[in-house]
Amino acid sequence: MTDDALRARIGERLRAGLRTECTSRAYSSEAVTTVCQRLQQLPQEDLDARLVTAGFTLEPWVDQDASKPESMLESGDMLLLSQM
Repeated sequence: MTDDALRARIGERLRAGLRTECTSRAYSSEAVTTVCQRLQQLPQEDLDARLVTAGFTLEPWVDQDASKPESMLESGDMLLLSQM
């Protein structure tokens, strides 16, 4: 599958309502390691499970309850930027 096809498929799944673990942010190195370990245990072909575990979103994450910068990019979190 090409990168463009994968981006399109990810966008389709998220627009279709796939709920991901986007509210449990990995702000410490231990939390990042835990998420990475969970991702490594999932079958590579199980895109939905990987998107859920990684916490993918269509828009940058904004934590409404915390006094953090306005977007993921400003707070240093990772965001997959794609042309959907």
